[in-house]
Amino acid sequence: MIKIFYYFLLIISFIVVSGCNKSSNNPTTPASTTSDPVSAFSFSGSNLTPSTITFQNTSLNADSYAWDFGDGTSSSQENPSKVYSTVGTYTVILKATESSSGKSNQISHDIKIVPGSVYLQKVTVALFPYTDSNGNPWELLRNPYLYYSVIDSVRTNKYTAPSYFDVAPSGLPVTWTVSPELQFLSWNKTYFIDLWDYQLVGNNKEIGNTLGFRINDQVNANYPTTVTLLNTSGSMKVILTLDWK
Repeated sequence: MIKIFYYFLLIISFIVVSGCNKSSNNPTTPASTTSDPVSAFSFSGSNLTPSTITFQNTSLNADSYAWDFGDGTSSSQENPSKVYSTVGTYTVILKATESSSGKSNQISHDIKIVPGSVYLQKVTVALFPYTDSNGNPWELLRNPYLYYSVIDSVRTNKYTAPSYFDVAPSGLPVTWTVSPELQFLSWNKTYFIDLWDYQLVGNNKEIGNTLGFRINDQVNANYPTTVTLLNTSGSMKVILTLDWK
């Protein structure tokens, strides 16, 4: 009877030890409590150069951030600001990382930066009348000494070309390079190009002016680099080269 009891104890001990060994060899892995990071951001600010853009980081489950502003610059700040001075479309990338897990996620947005200033770079005269409204030539013994000026609707802010030409019809077109470039400060004001004949003696003669143009109209036309201007009769044709910055 005693021997049977000892056998019984031995079996119970073996079962308990086996259970402990099995438990120690296969520990239970606790479930992760860290959620995957989700990268997200918004931005605000004027898109006219020089453009200051402020970024609002709305990422979830992350504690470190890597920004790529699309122009070769970067930042590790949570909510950075960036100045864009050059026109273009920039792809901004935000990579959000959760450091304990090493997991990361990234997202991108395109930001279009448009010109905030415009300059007159060149003036080309392709056509102008060689006689006045009465049919009289501007000069009797020579071709006109042509020059131009830029005026606004109330004939202020006059900018006179620095040089002129003895211009025969066969010599057209003629081009002036504006140096330094003339900035159009008002985008809502109407501007005209006036053509003149320089007189060696007496007052200079006004040949005529083009129809007016506004910079905002050119913005609406998607920032053209050349603008062609005519007068009311079509006898004058002036081409402007614009430099958008």
